[in-house]
Amino acid sequence: MEDMDVTKVCSCCKIPKELNDFYRSKSGKFGIKAICKICERDKVRLYYQNNADKLKKYSREYSKNNRNIINNRLRKKYQTDVGYRTEFSLTQKLYYEDNKVKKIKKQKRYYKKNREKRINYHKEYYKKNKEKVLKSVREYRRNRL
Repeated sequence: MEDMDVTKVCSCCKIPKELNDFYRSKSGKFGIKAICKICERDKVRLYYQNNADKLKKYSREYSKNNRNIINNRLRKKYQTDVGYRTEFSLTQKLYYEDNKVKKIKKQKRYYKKNREKRINYHKEYYKKNKEKVLKSVREYRRNRL
């Protein structure tokens, strides 16, 4: 018997296509969707363009309401997936290099704006942790020479 390529007609563009040109779907004929991948992508893209504000709002609310779940998922992925970890660290390094000047300017503005606050914080910290501070200063001086 000859091998016949099984084709299906897309219900959207009406073009006969091979079965691997359709996404899988348990409810569809042959276990695939009625619309081909290209038409499905166009349909999704059009839906996003028409409902961008609604989808962005939903995404923001979901992120806000499920912050712990999202953070735990990312933390677990970072710990288990070496490829993700290296990509993440590379992305962080590139961002830092691209925004180094901007970040330094922002830090300087912060320090100027919050000078008194920082001075008071350091004074309070010194009062509460005097022994700890003096110990670290002595250790620093010892190791410096």
